[in-house]
Amino acid sequence: IGFSRLEKLDIRHPKPSPFIGNLTFFRQGFWESHMELRKQYGPLSGYYLGRRMIVVISDPDMIKQVLAEKFSNFTNRMATGLESKPVADSILFLRDKRWEEVRSVLTSAFSPKKLNKLTPLISQACDLLLAHLERYAESGDAFDIQRCYCCYTTDVVASVAFGTQVNSSEEPEHPFVKHCRRFFAFSVPRLILVLILSFPSIMVPLARILPNKKRDEVNGFFTNSLGM
Repeated sequence: IGFSRLEKLDIRHPKPSPFIGNLTFFRQGFWESHMELRKQYGPLSGYYLGRRMIVVISDPDMIKQVLAEKFSNFTNRMATGLESKPVADSILFLRDKRWEEVRSVLTSAFSPKKLNKLTPLISQACDLLLAHLERYAESGDAFDIQRCYCCYTTDVVASVAFGTQVNSSEEPEHPFVKHCRRFFAFSVPRLILVLILSFPSIMVPLARILPNKKRDEVNGFFTNSLGM
């Protein structure tokens, strides 16, 4: 029954394996596999992560309906159940009425007038990025552009959201930069991930109660930074 929903909806998809669904389909990588999914099954397709049904759309008109015209039907995001506070209380994981309440409050924070006040902070981070790129341009050396933009994004978030001035490119060991790196470097061992996706009712509660020093340290740092 768990692997019949896509078929009942007449959505094309790879044949799932017992318990793990289509996990093996993603052996070549997340983006590459989605491109292959579209190539094989069209702009409306799907797959299973464990028993969780995923629908993938790549048709522009359908995307417009989801993101704009009928967005009120698609406000909830997929959650694993492993999210801990304060991440679990962010707008990314809030659901239904609570999401609407928080979204309404946040909307006022992104008014043009208030965003204009942030322009100097964003410009300052942009100046650091340009100075960094200029050195590479003058030397002619190859460099990692993704890392440069990651540093720029970190600098903007640090100043705008946390009131902390950093230069991520020059200060990679700054506490804020280091904890951001630890946050985004979070990964789950493949075997554990397979077990969680295959047996979520058992593994998710178990994973939530197991001690996780790294998670607690990172959450504690950002919670203290916000004065929560």
